[in-house]
Amino acid sequence: STVNVAARVRGESAGGDIVISDDLMAATGVRGAFRLAGAAEPAEETAELRGVAKAVRLWRLQFDPFP
Repeated sequence: STVNVAARVRGESAGGDIVISDDLMAATGVRGAFRLAGAAEPAEETAELRGVAKAVRLWRLQFDPFP
């Protein structure tokens, strides 16, 4: 379910970062909004999430604490 995937994606965060799904990253305006908020270039990665049949593409965003 969507809620299950969202919880699994959240669990991929290392702390001090934001991890979002490929679907969210593809939504209109998302990249620009993160750029305006001071995020570094997002890092694309693939994760095997428990309870999800196939690997999921995720995006990890880091923010500079002193822009």
